[in-house]
Amino acid sequence: MADNFNENLAMFLTSCKESAISELSENNSEYRKLLADMAKFSKKIQKALPDEYETMTDTFHALTRMEINYIYLRGFKDCINMYKIFDGSFAESKEFEKCWV
Repeated sequence: MADNFNENLAMFLTSCKESAISELSENNSEYRKLLADMAKFSKKIQKALPDEYETMTDTFHALTRMEINYIYLRGFKDCINMYKIFDGSFAESKEFEKCWV
């Protein structure tokens, strides 16, 4: 395990993503078909644009990784905030209860 929080979080997020994608691939035939179609189209495009294609795909993948990591982190924060709202030991929960109970 890594020594700092950010490295541990990055490893955790990567593990979550890999697990989710593996599960999606195993359980969803439509996803597998789309993935195969994308690979087929990608090969055609790569032949037409050999020099620019790799740079474009590297940029696209870097952008996608950044977005997915942000979404996972945001989801993690949102879950904690929801927990605070529904767990009676936090001030947020007491404010929520005033409005809805």
